[in-house]
Amino acid sequence: MILSLIQSNCSAINSVYTYHDFLHDKSYLDLLKNKLQQHIEVAELSHQTNVKAKMTKWEKLLEDPDFGFLHTQIINTIYNTLSLRNPCTNERFNFQYTNSWGMCHEEGDETLDHIHDFRVWSGAFYIDVPYETKMWFEDFQDYAKILTNTLVFFQGGTKHRVEKHIGKEKRYSMAFNVLIQNTGLD
Repeated sequence: MILSLIQSNCSAINSVYTYHDFLHDKSYLDLLKNKLQQHIEVAELSHQTNVKAKMTKWEKLLEDPDFGFLHTQIINTIYNTLSLRNPCTNERFNFQYTNSWGMCHEEGDETLDHIHDFRVWSGAFYIDVPYETKMWFEDFQDYAKILTNTLVFFQGGTKHRVEKHIGKEKRYSMAFNVLIQNTGLD
């Protein structure tokens, strides 16, 4: 994995974390793409939200056991990343997904400027990105370069968007919100 950060200063926990080459198993990445393609065929929320693309219902990917390993890896990465950056090393947290949904962007589709719930950490995992793509973070006036097999996460109140998809091949991704609750000190 290769980590890059967008941050306001060198110790800011509320940064944008981008992990390239997130999953090591190419066959699992292919499985996720195939499963997401199946879910997108009945995309219940297509073009109805700030995601102007095909989109599953909010909890769809939490209901699919094939996404379980990915969800666990994301939680572990968020936990490790935030624990390493937390100045209070003996704080303990509980992590719980509030939702996880799939998206398929075709040529001209985009995700408009928006924020998520301030109580969560939000993000996206990019399963297949056939063309150069950027996620813009208004609050930082900077962008993350999105490639296949990239995880991006950030505090839910961070304003963000993904530029219009260009090209005939579709872009597949999933997004999520994770509630993090402080459970006290060791």
